[in-house]
Amino acid sequence: MGQEAIFDELVNAVLSFDADKVMDTTRKALSQGIDPVSIIDDGLAKGLRVVGKKFEDGELFLMHLVAAAEAVQRALKELLEPEISKRKEKRESLGRIVIGTVAGDIHDIGKNIVAALLFASGFEAHDLGKDVPVEEFVNKAKEVD
Repeated sequence: MGQEAIFDELVNAVLSFDADKVMDTTRKALSQGIDPVSIIDDGLAKGLRVVGKKFEDGELFLMHLVAAAEAVQRALKELLEPEISKRKEKRESLGRIVIGTVAGDIHDIGKNIVAALLFASGFEAHDLGKDVPVEEFVNKAKEVD
């Protein structure tokens, strides 16, 4: 199976809103030696852009956006980020964003969606999680410049 077919399969996995399918397809792409940055840019991020456009056009709902974002985030954190670190590769970035929900706020659905869409648009998103003290935002912002 060629790279374009794998990228299409990744896009379709994101559009299925099935985290296990996204994980399995990402593993398949890695096992075929496809560059993890290409898996992100040409597969997962492309899928998120399609989901975002369909949401914008009223074809999908918030729950779809959340499900797609969570599936992609899982593949990024569990499979792709470790592989990129191991290979010491960098993805070209439009800029760096530090994102999280502040201390006292345990809701992160909106944050997860924004982080995923920023990532899909080409930004490096440093997600601190939820219920994060202000000092951690300041420290991370200084750390990543």
